[in-house]
Amino acid sequence: MSDDASLDRFDSTDTGSDETESVAPDDAESPAESAATVADADPAVSTYEWSPAGGECADCGASVERRWRADGERDGGLVCADCKEW
Repeated sequence: MSDDASLDRFDSTDTGSDETESVAPDDAESPAESAATVADADPAVSTYEWSPAGGECADCGASVERRWRADGERDGGLVCADCKEW
């Protein structure tokens, strides 16, 4: 699964109606109603890394250009495509 997918694979050929669903204004939360704040949010963490010089796989130690988070965990090490559990 280490091959990149072409964007054509995700192209929708559905020519159905162009109607879109709209959200009623009363369904949206106002900033005062939201319990979460910016300070409460966890910092963003990458799920993938590319390095032209290569990086070490956390599982097998091989030097590879493309690495993914092991098991999709926030604190998981970066592993090569062969070690990644897809």
